[in-house]
Amino acid sequence: MLKRAERWSSNSITSTFKLLHKNGRPLGCEQNNHHVYSKPCGLGWRFAICHDDHPPEIDIFFDCHVACPKLGTLIVAVMLQSDGSNDEEYVDLGEQTITLDELDVVRLVSWSPHQITTHPQLTFKVSFTAASLDLPQPRLQVETRNALERSLQTGVFVDTRFGVFSRRL
Repeated sequence: MLKRAERWSSNSITSTFKLLHKNGRPLGCEQNNHHVYSKPCGLGWRFAICHDDHPPEIDIFFDCHVACPKLGTLIVAVMLQSDGSNDEEYVDLGEQTITLDELDVVRLVSWSPHQITTHPQLTFKVSFTAASLDLPQPRLQVETRNALERSLQTGVFVDTRFGVFSRRL
């Protein structure tokens, strides 16, 4: 799995991966039940993929052993997409609630290997409670903070200055 993008919001992290495959089998999964892990993403978790011949299916796993236990419960949604498709064009494979008390590898979903050629992009949306998150907050300058507060109240964000120089007086 090759990581393509990652989007963060206040209560979720969405990671998108390109599925590299050959003849309907993910690369690295030539042997049955051999897990191929992604690089760590999100808040330290990673995903794994494996192929099983009986019945033919591809399994997806969530490995949360590095994630912060303060997150409590996570909801992981798994979607398949075609290359270059927008967010509305996807196959919803399912959703699972995971408690970080277990700190174990959890099987999320399975799907048919023939879908890997038509939907070679795998998207995971991990949702959590934002109140339980304790991330360091960047210090904002007073002007920036005021502009952000105004944009939330009015829906308009204008705080731009243009400096133009010329040789004329």
